[in-house]
Amino acid sequence: MSVPYQRAAVPPYTAFAAGTQLFVEPRLLQTASLGRVSPTWSPNQLAYVYAFQQGDFNGAAAISVFLLVLGLLCAGLLVWRSNMFTLDEK
Repeated sequence: MSVPYQRAAVPPYTAFAAGTQLFVEPRLLQTASLGRVSPTWSPNQLAYVYAFQQGDFNGAAAISVFLLVLGLLCAGLLVWRSNMFTLDEK
């Protein structure tokens, strides 16, 4: 595999790692701090609490849609600014 192909593959792996970290890290912090960190510390955790502990599926869906739109905007900005999918014609 050549370097340009590897460079194009880095953002999806980074996005997966960041998404996983966003959900797991607050749980680890809450456990490590003996419950001092709020279970609604991150937006993902807040949506989880709304949906599965409070039964407020509408509130959880609103948070999830907001996070989706925010993520798509950030991803679009990253792709646009990095010229990831441009073809170099020589």
